[in-house]
Amino acid sequence: MEIKLKAAFTGLTWLPSWIALTTSNLSPHLILEDDTINYKVMRAIRRPYGDIASVDFRKSWGTRNIILRFNNSSTTFTGNVVNDEEARVGLAALRERGCALSSRAKAFADQA
Repeated sequence: MEIKLKAAFTGLTWLPSWIALTTSNLSPHLILEDDTINYKVMRAIRRPYGDIASVDFRKSWGTRNIILRFNNSSTTFTGNVVNDEEARVGLAALRERGCALSSRAKAFADQA
């Protein structure tokens, strides 16, 4: 399942999520496969779901960001999702695959 993105960002866990090391709107992707997640800012990376420490969500003026933090890593992946429904579907799919959602991500995913 592909979560449609407008843009993607790589950040650091100790920086605010709106500060990025790298950014791309050329061909970002976030693909949820059976056992792995495949995401791309500058290059495609595949990781097992067990590598995801937490999933957060932030929404502000025209952006809906799914933020992934990883175990044993100081980097983050942020995907700017195209619309609210796509973000809800993506968050629900990550939860179904055993990823821990923050309270903000849970609240948004559960909105009808």
